[in-house]
Amino acid sequence: MLASILPGARELRTPLAVGICLGAIVWIRWGDAFPTEAEATGFLARAYDTFGALGATVTLAVASFVCYLFGSLYVGIVGQAIKRFVSLSQRRQAAILQRHFMRELDAHLRRVCEKNQLSDSERGRLSESFDLRAADGERALTTPESLRPRLLVASRDLYDEMDREESEADLRLNLALPVAVLSVALAFEWTPWALFGVVVAVLLFWQGMTKLFASRAVIVTAISHEIIQSPIVEQRKREIDEIVEAILATRAVNVVSRLSS
Repeated sequence: MLASILPGARELRTPLAVGICLGAIVWIRWGDAFPTEAEATGFLARAYDTFGALGATVTLAVASFVCYLFGSLYVGIVGQAIKRFVSLSQRRQAAILQRHFMRELDAHLRRVCEKNQLSDSERGRLSESFDLRAADGERALTTPESLRPRLLVASRDLYDEMDREESEADLRLNLALPVAVLSVALAFEWTPWALFGVVVAVLLFWQGMTKLFASRAVIVTAISHEIIQSPIVEQRKREIDEIVEAILATRAVNVVSRLSS
């Protein structure tokens, strides 16, 4: 039961924590602009009355839900952009995947050529039409979403490890910027000592990068040990097969033309 609860809790904590930070930033920077309960009129007066009647528990629940919504928007837009940026720096892991992809595709090319008895000129045409050195390893790391279901089916242990590391990375990478902005806001409104929070934000970002690299290392291990296969490789194999079919069709047309002449 605990194993089924933890993934849901990990999904909840990141947007909630980010939303609380964003709410704190808004309160510190613009809190004085909000009227007090005695000064409020119209909608704000009704809001004060409603939440006063509902009590502190319900008010806290509503505030948490609002923080979660804004945190989810931040994670879905800014957080995803940050993760893609960090993923682009994983050159070593991308190179490992690229070498594995090239070996696998090269073996597929040889099998296809032998099976269809392609001539040297046809093999040359195939080589010209298909680029083995495309940046598939980098693409596999920056778009790992398609690999998650495959890894879950192939190895639950590896999937849990990847999910845990990625969740920890999400929390730290998404919190880094709001914590930095919160520290600056506190420094302006309270004390310059709050700028030490920027150091905390940098450490959070560094830890997030480390955790994200660890989660991607699980993907690299699963693909390189052929526990799962990347959809990118499957797509590239289909491209090879389509080119070969076009070559065979051209060969058949040439044969018919020679026979008819």
